[in-house]
Amino acid sequence: KEYSKNFENGEVVDEKQIENAVYNLGEFVNKTDKIYKEIGFQLYIKSKELGVGSGENRVAVQGVVDLIIEKNNEVIILDYKTSRLKNENDFVKKYKNQLDLYAKAVSKFFKKPVSKKIIYSFYLNRLIFV
Repeated sequence: KEYSKNFENGEVVDEKQIENAVYNLGEFVNKTDKIYKEIGFQLYIKSKELGVGSGENRVAVQGVVDLIIEKNNEVIILDYKTSRLKNENDFVKKYKNQLDLYAKAVSKFFKKPVSKKIIYSFYLNRLIFV
């Protein structure tokens, strides 16, 4: 059996999970869509917006958006997760703030709002809309 190793958190994704991901994403993405993969960003945000203070001090936030899909006039972000959480609600609870920050950065770059924030769970083998 072939495996892909995610070195960041030590989770293992097997070949069947990757096939499922490609199938699920293929249903969602059209050939005319623009696809951007692993786009890094740095965003300066007020500390009070992050819940780490009450002042106007700005904090640098950086990250990498796994997939950005530009469809006509909308922008969609998708983040892959290998976490072994039990259900969709657990994923949303754990990763909503992260995707909100990603959406803020992507909106600034594309100069239009992010219409959908999606997690692809390899463990649950499904798309989770946040």
